[in-house]
Amino acid sequence: MDVARLFFGRSFSSSPQHDFGAGLGLHNLDLSAFIEGEAILDGGASGVQRIEVGGSQILPNLSAWYQYSPSRDWLINARIDWISAKVGKIDGTLWNTTVGVAYQFSRHVGVSLGYQYFNLKATVDNSNWEGGADMRYSGPLLAVTGNW
Repeated sequence: MDVARLFFGRSFSSSPQHDFGAGLGLHNLDLSAFIEGEAILDGGASGVQRIEVGGSQILPNLSAWYQYSPSRDWLINARIDWISAKVGKIDGTLWNTTVGVAYQFSRHVGVSLGYQYFNLKATVDNSNWEGGADMRYSGPLLAVTGNW
């Protein structure tokens, strides 16, 4: 899966200690899958075969975020992204949520620790391919940040 994103957001409530905003974006979602194997029938091998399917689609998404800074060096943040669309015979939903905390060691270097949940579900009802994809990821995030 490859994802490219263009996003435009606006803060609705902002102060030196907090920021709440939402926005709209476009995702180019490129999803491909394959199945590969060899069948052996009556002692004879059919040879290894690989069948691939995939597609690419530009989809709109909604997003919202909240950030709170209890002090100059600490930041607590949360973000949610959502896409749901039916394009032709493909129907899908994507959720991406993140919560975390960040600490700024110095003026130019910081570190953040968070937790991310990602879920993509897609179904296809086509004469060439009938099925679906369900991809989930959840787990910790660790990042070093640079500011200038």
